[in-house]
Amino acid sequence: MYDKTVPNPTVRNIEEALTLFCDQQCKAMIALGRGSVIDCAKVVGARFVIRVNLYLK
Repeated sequence: MYDKTVPNPTVRNIEEALTLFCDQQCKAMIALGRGSVIDCAKVVGARFVIRVNLYLK
């Protein structure tokens, strides 16, 4: 569980959450909260998809 999101998520927030998601070999993501939490989760999800697509090429 990543619980360090700050208002207006920073690149550091995104990278920390993405690293945790990958290191824990997560299969799904659930964002509980509002605004910034949802924004952070959306960007982490997008970054993960980009990372997977680059890996598969």
